[in-house]
Amino acid sequence: MGESGGEISNNGVNPSPNAGNAVRGLGDAVHALTHALGIRECDGCEKRRELFNRLWQWSQAEDPVEAYIISQEEKPQ
Repeated sequence: MGESGGEISNNGVNPSPNAGNAVRGLGDAVHALTHALGIRECDGCEKRRELFNRLWQWSQAEDPVEAYIISQEEKPQ
């Protein structure tokens, strides 16, 4: 427990580096995860992020997990 009455500290790591910005796709999700884990960006990270966002994108109002579940329910069986 910390001095602040038991609050958990994130030790300066912003768990949501895109706070205030919509996560546009997989590239932004991977960026947020690697940032939270403290993994440094390489020279190709931004290009890869944009590529992943173009290939696997979702709208800012759409929850990707919920969208997947809905897409599975809509498939004919």
